Amino acid sequence: MISTLKKTFTKNQESNPSFKVNFSDPAHHWINQNPRIKRFFEDVISQLSEEEKDSLATYGELVFLESQGMHSSVIPSHGDKTFVLVYPQLKKAILTADNEEAYAIIFHELGHLYYRHFTMRLHANEMTKQIEADDFAIRHGFGKGLFNFLMKMPISHEVSQRLEMIRLRT
Repeated sequence: MISTLKKTFTKNQESNPSFKVNFSDPAHHWINQNPRIKRFFEDVISQLSEEEKDSLATYGELVFLESQGMHSSVIPSHGDKTFVLVYPQLKKAILTADNEEAYAIIFHELGHLYYRHFTMRLHANEMTKQIEADDFAIRHGFGKGLFNFLMKMPISHEVSQRLEMIRLRT
């Protein structure tokens, strides 16, 4: 009986995906070229709880891909990988002495994955998705960075609501 339970437990445990960021992946060459950028991403990963890592693991290997655009975005689950796109403005923010905005942006993007905005919560309204992703960054201590980042955005109803939520939460 005990050996049957052990086999069942071991089998179930092995079938669960494990969180993975492979910095030796060729897509991460841009991270490995700069020790400050590598430390930044290692620090991001180290701040995730085991529960958060388990949740993110369901999307496959996490790849931080250097790309063109404004700030950052997520492309979930393409095969066995999920891409977090890092645009030039974010890369520049990572390299600043006070890179709290960069942390806030990355944790916001990870929040979209954590809250399953691309799978189970696909039909949640966009404002709810942004607030939940903001909450993930705030819970990790980056409310101030998020607030400062949003203050630089063109003022809209959505940005005003998000700023008010951050003000109330921090």
